[in-house]
Amino acid sequence: MKHTPFQEIVIRINKSLPQKDNEIAHMAMSRTRPLLAVRQRNGITTCLFCGNTMVYRETNRYAKCHECEKNVEIIEEDDWLAYKRCVPLYFASLEVIDNIQLMRTYETIFRYSVINQLNDVSVHELCRHWMTSEGYCEVTSLRRFCGAYLTPFRSMVLRNSSTDNEDYIANHAIVLPNMTLLSELDGKLDMYEKLIQGNILATIKKILKPNNSHI
Repeated sequence: MKHTPFQEIVIRINKSLPQKDNEIAHMAMSRTRPLLAVRQRNGITTCLFCGNTMVYRETNRYAKCHECEKNVEIIEEDDWLAYKRCVPLYFASLEVIDNIQLMRTYETIFRYSVINQLNDVSVHELCRHWMTSEGYCEVTSLRRFCGAYLTPFRSMVLRNSSTDNEDYIANHAIVLPNMTLLSELDGKLDMYEKLIQGNILATIKKILKPNNSHI
């Protein structure tokens, strides 16, 4: 299949981009650790953010930790064990390369020990959205097999078929700080006020969509 000029540019830059997994892992651990608390059947509840233990028997889904004062989501111990003490989160970085708005989306998995202490953080970049000020968008991603990304293979390929899965992940990612934006975006976005988790990619695409009302 013949590629468009923009696709050729994306393929060229895509091959030379450096990996940022370690940087993303550091940001995730220091800035956006999961706000969760595991509750045993006797009501003893452990905050996974600070490690504080408290007794909580209320039925509310969220509670305030007495130590770090974070609002944490309550997870029952049986569910926590079913999750294998792992918490997956999606993060995204925004940067400008060769006048292209690039959104890189990562899956970050927080793994906890048997005593509910953070034991390990693994990061895998899943997809990249390449967007121009004229409204063009191309997607590169890891290869998939039976719907799952093949994370051992780091090379990204151009998606010529449906990008629904990549779009969903990018929309629901947490945007990391220190972003850089195209001037067309920077002038219309009030930083995080409009980049709401669940609609991030759609918001960017809407702003960059060309205005053809005069045609």
